[in-house]
Amino acid sequence: MNAGKMPIPVNGQRLCEYANVPFGWFRMGYNGCVVLAIYNALLLTGYQKEFWEVHRCLHRTWKPRIFGVRQWEISRSLRKLKIPHTSFSSASELRSAMKPGDVAIILNWNRTVPFCHFTMGEEPLSVLRFPDPFGGAHGMALEYTHRGTWMVYNRYSNRSNPYEYRTFEEFLPYDALFVRGFLVKQAS
Repeated sequence: MNAGKMPIPVNGQRLCEYANVPFGWFRMGYNGCVVLAIYNALLLTGYQKEFWEVHRCLHRTWKPRIFGVRQWEISRSLRKLKIPHTSFSSASELRSAMKPGDVAIILNWNRTVPFCHFTMGEEPLSVLRFPDPFGGAHGMALEYTHRGTWMVYNRYSNRSNPYEYRTFEEFLPYDALFVRGFLVKQAS
């Protein structure tokens, strides 16, 4: 961090200053979303951690990182950095647990596929959504603001701004997209 300059969350992993930093066999711009999600969440909760501390927790030259970071590695990295957190496997439980000012690291699938259940008779057609792992996953930092909105950092790898949503459901329309969430406790 620059002395006297307050760091700001990083958006657009393909465009940011860390885009060409090695991460596994690739570059942060390709598969470093979770590193940025952790880093952004720590900034937003008041932890004084450098980007390189977070990067060092996950980067190994012998790990190809073809599929990025596994969900259990997020929790391990937070423990290694001595950051108290709570893990959630349900989007609705995470949403219910978050209070204004809270920040979470979200890992979600990039897309879902519909499954139509056809019924006979007068029942309506039911459509379920299932995660599509072939579309990949993405890690982001999610802040529940004091205004009651949801701010998402590094929402898209090719956009350099955060995105604000009025509701959690606007940000994450299908529960099937949710992989895991990590609510980060505010620094004291």
